[in-house]
Amino acid sequence: MRLEDFKYVSEIAKHGSFSKASKTLFVSQPALSKAVIKLENELGIELFKRDKTSVILTAAGELFLNEGNKVIEITNNLIQEMNALSLTNESTLRIGSSQFYIKYFFPHIIPYFNKKYPNINIKITEGVSSLTEQYLLDADLDLAIVPLPLSSPKLDYTTIYEETFQLAYCSSNEDQDHLYRQATTNGCFDLSYFQDEPFILLKHGFKMRKLSESIFESYGFQPKVVFETENYDTINSLISNNYGVSILPSFITKYDNVSYVKLDCESSRRHIVATYLKSSAGNKIINEFIKCLQTVLQENLEA
Repeated sequence: MRLEDFKYVSEIAKHGSFSKASKTLFVSQPALSKAVIKLENELGIELFKRDKTSVILTAAGELFLNEGNKVIEITNNLIQEMNALSLTNESTLRIGSSQFYIKYFFPHIIPYFNKKYPNINIKITEGVSSLTEQYLLDADLDLAIVPLPLSSPKLDYTTIYEETFQLAYCSSNEDQDHLYRQATTNGCFDLSYFQDEPFILLKHGFKMRKLSESIFESYGFQPKVVFETENYDTINSLISNNYGVSILPSFITKYDNVSYVKLDCESSRRHIVATYLKSSAGNKIINEFIKCLQTVLQENLEA
């Protein structure tokens, strides 16, 4: 008898169906049926009454489920207690993210987390989203901070922040400032007025490049791209020197000679998540870091 057997019986009883239970348990229906038959043979008694339309617990099944729920609760409590003890031991949490989120998120979260959990060492790996997600799949990282969507169904996530975007243009450019006034009606801004302006964008392969293209599509134009880079701060600097315009995250460092205009289309927002392997969903250290991250971001980025 395995701990999974208790979970299997619980889900089947909950849904009254092997097929529905198999979906929530992420196992195939034949494998689930085989596991239950094996358990019934081991116990020497049927746990379910089966017919063409329903699956119902027998009296023995009811007893197994009631006692099994106690076993599951005891096991979960034991795991939590062991995880809590692990927070007091020397350990390492390996986190990956892009240069941008490391710059804007980590200076706030690392001191906060280190103060709360001084025995946990943070090891940070820098890389684009696709790379850090692959590191997770290869078990070279425990956690990654990336924007949705994710690349693999093996990854789970917790949302930590909703990122919004804005047009950025040179404040001293009178023509662009005039376009801004033309594009703004009753507080609503129409990005299409800037369609003939030179755009500076991140290179292809970045999720932000694909999102930018979705924003342009929603406003009905394709931009004239004059420069591509891998760095938001490079874009910001070029805009401040009147080299072009761009789409930037709302919490980026503001330059004195750059005007930032909030965009309000559906594509101009996305969720930033803390992602991890589904098998790591109950990891106490990962969960505590995510809680700290959510708290710190709310205090520092939404202030």
